[in-house]
Amino acid sequence: MAHPLVPYPLCASEGTIRRLLDEADAARHPDAIEAFNPTTARMRWSARVPAFAFETRLTQVASSDAHRASSVGRAITRFRGDDAEAVRRAIVDDATAWEGTPYAWSEQMGMFRQQTAKNARAVRDTVRHRVMRQGTGRDLGYPR
Repeated sequence: MAHPLVPYPLCASEGTIRRLLDEADAARHPDAIEAFNPTTARMRWSARVPAFAFETRLTQVASSDAHRASSVGRAITRFRGDDAEAVRRAIVDDATAWEGTPYAWSEQMGMFRQQTAKNARAVRDTVRHRVMRQGTGRDLGYPR
């Protein structure tokens, strides 16, 4: 579950996570929870995630949430092994550890500006495609 407990649309609220965990079909249960993300690390709700993960028995992982190549690796999930099967096994066995460094507010604002500009271009391109039948439109990266 990415961005857990964040009070924004498209993020996993505590209630949503608990409902998924209560599902009779175990295939609907989340396997892991993002316990550290440098984008949200300084936010008050993020401090609650490790305790929530422990309480709900969700494996803790980290994500760089990298929107730029230079940000890759700001957070990592450690596990034994070096392939996809090893990481899957580590998640199932709750055998992970994470580490990371929060983004500075200045970095956050830079990323926010870049994302806003990208989304504005995507909206422009989508309108051109749908209204004027020019180009192919852009994927904003969100479900419809």
